[in-house]
Amino acid sequence: MEKKWVGAIVMLVLVSGWFCSSCCGCFKEERIALLNLKHSIPPPTRNVLATWRGHRDCCKWVGIECNVTTKRVIQLSLNYTRGCVSDSEGWYLNSSLFLPFEELKSLFLWGNRILGFMENEGLEKLSTLSNLEVLDLSDNQLNNSILSSLAKLVGLNKLKELDLSNNNVESFVALKGIKTPLSLSNLEVLVLYNNSFSNATLSSLREFSSLRSLDLSRNKLKGIINIKELVALNNLKELDLSYNEVESFVTPKDSHTFKELEELLLDRSSLHNNFLQSIGMISSLKVLSMSYCELNGTLPKQGWCELKNLKELDLSINNLQGMLPSCLENLSYLQMLDVSSNHFTGNIATSPLSNLKSLECLSFSSNNFQVPVSFRMFANHSRLKVLIGDDNNLMSEPLLQTLTPKFQLIFLSLSYLALKEPPSFLHHQNVLRVVDLSHNNITGGFPSWLFMNNTGLEVLDLGYNSILGPLQLPSQPHFNITILDVTRNGLLGKIPTNMSLVFPHLTDLIMSKNSFQDQIPVALGDMKSFVSLRLSNNHFSRSIPNSLGRLSSLTSLDLSNNQLSGGIPELLVLGCPLRFLILSGNNLQGQIFPLLFKLRYLLVLRLGGDNFAGEMLEFSSVNSFSPWIIDLSNNQISGKLPRWMGNMSSLYGLFLFKNHFEGSIPVEFCSLDSLVVLDLSDNYLSSSIPECFNSITITHVHLSNNRFIGPLTKAFSGCSFLETLDLTRNNLTSIILGWIGSLPSLSILLLKANHFEGEIPVQQCQLNRLKMMDLSQNNLFGSIPFCLSNLTFEVLVSSNQTSYWMIGGEAAVMNSLSNIWKKKVTENFDYFVAYGNEIEVENWVEFTTKSMSYVYNGSVLRYVSGIDLSCNHLTGRIPLEIGYLNEIHVLNLSHNRLIGSIPSTFSNLKQIESLDLSYNNLNGRIPPQLTELNTLAVFSVAYNNLSGPTPNQKAQFGTFDESSYEGNPLLCGAPLQINCTKIESPLVLTKVFNYNRKNNGLIDMHVSYWSFVVTYVVVVMAIAAVLHINPYWRRAWLYFIEVCITSCYYFVLDNFC
Repeated sequence: MEKKWVGAIVMLVLVSGWFCSSCCGCFKEERIALLNLKHSIPPPTRNVLATWRGHRDCCKWVGIECNVTTKRVIQLSLNYTRGCVSDSEGWYLNSSLFLPFEELKSLFLWGNRILGFMENEGLEKLSTLSNLEVLDLSDNQLNNSILSSLAKLVGLNKLKELDLSNNNVESFVALKGIKTPLSLSNLEVLVLYNNSFSNATLSSLREFSSLRSLDLSRNKLKGIINIKELVALNNLKELDLSYNEVESFVTPKDSHTFKELEELLLDRSSLHNNFLQSIGMISSLKVLSMSYCELNGTLPKQGWCELKNLKELDLSINNLQGMLPSCLENLSYLQMLDVSSNHFTGNIATSPLSNLKSLECLSFSSNNFQVPVSFRMFANHSRLKVLIGDDNNLMSEPLLQTLTPKFQLIFLSLSYLALKEPPSFLHHQNVLRVVDLSHNNITGGFPSWLFMNNTGLEVLDLGYNSILGPLQLPSQPHFNITILDVTRNGLLGKIPTNMSLVFPHLTDLIMSKNSFQDQIPVALGDMKSFVSLRLSNNHFSRSIPNSLGRLSSLTSLDLSNNQLSGGIPELLVLGCPLRFLILSGNNLQGQIFPLLFKLRYLLVLRLGGDNFAGEMLEFSSVNSFSPWIIDLSNNQISGKLPRWMGNMSSLYGLFLFKNHFEGSIPVEFCSLDSLVVLDLSDNYLSSSIPECFNSITITHVHLSNNRFIGPLTKAFSGCSFLETLDLTRNNLTSIILGWIGSLPSLSILLLKANHFEGEIPVQQCQLNRLKMMDLSQNNLFGSIPFCLSNLTFEVLVSSNQTSYWMIGGEAAVMNSLSNIWKKKVTENFDYFVAYGNEIEVENWVEFTTKSMSYVYNGSVLRYVSGIDLSCNHLTGRIPLEIGYLNEIHVLNLSHNRLIGSIPSTFSNLKQIESLDLSYNNLNGRIPPQLTELNTLAVFSVAYNNLSGPTPNQKAQFGTFDESSYEGNPLLCGAPLQINCTKIESPLVLTKVFNYNRKNNGLIDMHVSYWSFVVTYVVVVMAIAAVLHINPYWRRAWLYFIEVCITSCYYFVLDNFC
């Protein structure tokens, strides 16, 4: 009986202890220590520590992990607790605050701008934490001052992982010569990514003899790496030297360094080609990555082919060429191979790839391989799971017996191959999860059989093909499909109303550029998993369904370029966390603000080309509304530009052109520090342009077709990244200021149809990137600067089209792939970059060429160049140097007062398409060498004083008619009617010359003389008649004459006598 009572008491004690630990949670001492730690963090702090409150169980606090049994804190994560702080707001850490956590195993302190440690409170205080295994101090501002603390760590014998990445550490030289054993000698993982280590400091890593993984990527390593410096790292298995400037290694023949090395990453290095010949000495390698290493030429046949243990090899994004060497077959254990984005050639079927039967992942995209349409060369690759063969040359084959492949793929990408139908082997695939057959020529109906054969299919991309007919969905539900893209096909009819039943977990539906019609189905509002819905460029009509407001996960909606009408449903704005709202090119109408202010997460708003009207009123608070792009162009919006737009600090592009805005540009717009594109053209804006417009980020400015007045003083003078400045058709005055020549990035300068005067500033000759200059229809005078020949007009890579890219999803889970290849597969597939066109910013300009005004946009702007100085008062001769602008496409000097002959150097304008020299006073012969201009499409020298024969009617000059030469009576030859054998008398020549001058000017001089005489007589007679009739005016006139005579008399007397 007593034993039973004793047992019951013991059980009661245990239960009470368990109940107490469950109720009370973590130790009181550790809870108090955590609160002290929280209060020690200097402001500003983020809200991540909001759960850290007095009497609650600290084991449940964010960032805290406790031992399940002892309730002691074993992991402390204080990552990025301080938010955005300046460099001057660094944190000096007190390491003693961590001492109460006796069982602490992992301490994460990354992203807190830690500058160092308080005096006598450095890392040495952590020596008592004998259980500490992981210490993460990455992404702070630590420098070599941390080394003294590391050297005094004597008790952390269990520390296995140290992360000092994203700091300013230069070496571990300070650790050398320490006599006491270092606890860091047991370190296995050392991450030094993005510091300042150089070649000279590699020897300081010898102390870490137990290292198994070393990350030195993004440091300052250069040139040749001497392996002797790392001789002590005999246990090293993983070495990352990527994103340095490493060229090669020096490895002594008798050295056993790196005998255990299995993974070597050298991506983004500057490797010499002979590196591949010497790498064979590290025979233990299993993973070798040399992507983007500037390798060129053909692959050698020795060295790298001796790495017979190699399992993963990455040679992508280099300039390698030729055929794959046969020694590649020696790598019989190779599982993953990437040779994409090179210039390899040859037939894949006869290459060594057909014999590498261990391959699991293969990428040979973006080369010049010949790829048989049957893909039978891989039929026996039973382990193959990932096949990426985009952008090669498809090779037809004779009809052969269809082989059943032994592989079962999970990822297939065969875009840009000109496939006419899905490959036949797809009929034998049952476990596919991602299929990309986009940008081919696949015809026929929608291949719903892909869903039936692959019930686990997650992503299907059939965009940019020629699939016709209705969208035929499978009869059975498919719960795994998340992304479906059928962009730019010939699909028509209605969207099936049962889509929510067939694809209940669909997140991204992309059906743009088809022929779908009728109303957008209300049933789409039942697709609860929708993240992105893109139905642009179809024939949808009626209103936007209110049911879309039920899509609580929808972040991207693109319904642009349809025939939708009505307004924006309020439920859509209130119910969806939209980031991208694209409704442009419809017939939508109504008032858009303040409704859209409720879209707190909105990044891109495109409502251009609709019928929205009303004024954009001033609102007191729009702090939560801070998008990247606002496009309200081509609507009926009126009133003044709202000042609240100047508070949107994240605004990247503002497009308000073709509306009815009036008034001035608010000075608040000068605070748009992130603005890259500003387009306010085609409005009724007036007043002067604010001088404070000097944003360093602004790249394209369009203010044309407004009513701006005054001089262009200092506005845009500090915009060093400005590429486009379009001020066409305004009322700007004064001279063209020289500071324009100091804009280093300016490539397009359009000042047409203003009231600028003065000479063309020579500073404009310093615009080395200039592609297009239009100064026409102004009041400029003086000569054409000969230094304009300094402008090269070469094709430049510019930001005429700019995009932000955001990760929109995650790759399909492929547990059998390495982390490197999971990343490759994800990056290769377009859909994991879910947002592209929504954020695309395209530049455009209007420029006159070939006697017509054209709008050029996007990448086309890179290939158009020209100078237009027409309709001014320029004088003097055309500089010979202008003829050396051999990359220019358009040259217009018409309607000026230029004299002299046409320079023969114009024959060097090999890219010229339009040359207009009409309505000047040019004389002499037309250089016959101009017939060498084979690209010339428009040519005019009309209404000058040119003489002699016209150029031979050959090549392009055979296409020009009489209008190109009219108004030059001394010219002869085809296509004119004047025969060059006819000799004119001097009298006739004189008359002809006078005729030419009369027709070249805007005034007939004979008529002018007679008009002056008649006007003078009429005025005198009118004055005499008035004075005769009115005696008062006669006395006043005589008095005025007397005063004038007296004044003149005394003026002469005082100054000349």
